[in-house]
Amino acid sequence: MTDRANFSDDDLLRRAAAGDEQSFAALYPRYSGRVYRDALPMPGSPRLAEEVSHEVFLVLMRETAGFEPAKGSLSLS
Repeated sequence: MTDRANFSDDDLLRRAAAGDEQSFAALYPRYSGRVYRDALPMPGSPRLAEEVSHEVFLVLMRETAGFEPAKGSLSLS
């Protein structure tokens, strides 16, 4: 099993687009907390913020192959 903790986001996305589910799974802990914190003020409800966060990752999972690192990064900073 490959340790993906030190892989860049671009590497993980590239691998995920090629079907490596573990690479996508490695992205979740990197960004889930931040996505949730950023989503929380929008609906004003922790439950709805959690739903928004899950939807963000579902869209990313479905659209991984369309991600173009040259146009931007996953990082929000």
